[in-house]
Amino acid sequence: MFSNDTFTSSKPILMKKSVRLSIAAVCSVALLGGVSSCKKDKTEPTCRINTASTITSAGNSLLTLSYLSDGRLSSVTSTGVTSFNRTFTYSGNMINIIDRDTTGAVTATCDVTLNAQGNVNSAITKNATGAIQSSMSMIYDGNNRLQYLISSGTTGTDTTKVIVAEGNVTSTIANSDISVFSYYHDKYFMDGDYLKFIQMLNFGALYVVNRNLLKSIATNTTTTNIAYEFDNAGKIVKATVGDTANMQTINYTYQCN
Repeated sequence: MFSNDTFTSSKPILMKKSVRLSIAAVCSVALLGGVSSCKKDKTEPTCRINTASTITSAGNSLLTLSYLSDGRLSSVTSTGVTSFNRTFTYSGNMINIIDRDTTGAVTATCDVTLNAQGNVNSAITKNATGAIQSSMSMIYDGNNRLQYLISSGTTGTDTTKVIVAEGNVTSTIANSDISVFSYYHDKYFMDGDYLKFIQMLNFGALYVVNRNLLKSIATNTTTTNIAYEFDNAGKIVKATVGDTANMQTINYTYQCN
């Protein structure tokens, strides 16, 4: 949603006609939780995504993520084809996100409000002068499942209806655009999931928490496929995303403690 054109444009991912990861700004689409498993005889380390390198036809970028001691996202720094620094500041149910360029000048801000469950309730994006560029609000049902996503910007207001079945967003309807989502049902929603990663980078929190790992998004005549590779511990170390016209690769590294 920010002027740098981060991972999403003025429309969040659930409202986009096509999906493409282009790194460079804030607030467009709960925290990157640690990937861990429990065994009876020992405690496994908590691991969080430390870097994400992206390879696209436009060039390569490296994202470096840092965290607060409680695991919440603190900053994201991008170098390469796109360069910026994004900081996350927390106060009560608010997250203030600030984007700066390589000179340290503020390029955009985003004010995120969380609901009682810690999911994104609303987000307001402003440019460097403080003028509002876009806003988003989410409507959830009694079980904290997203039902509607309302996005307002320079081109007007869009309302997306979200259909959830068996713990996953299965489709969205926005005007004449219908998107259908598919999943790897043998894999759970985890760090490195394409949709989770985009939400975290842009909001520091989630508005979609699926049960399973995202496999594809089909909108009208375009299908975006997502394939993953895993390490021996089951963490996602690579995601290949795209359609027949555009492909990109995201390589993840983790810091464990």
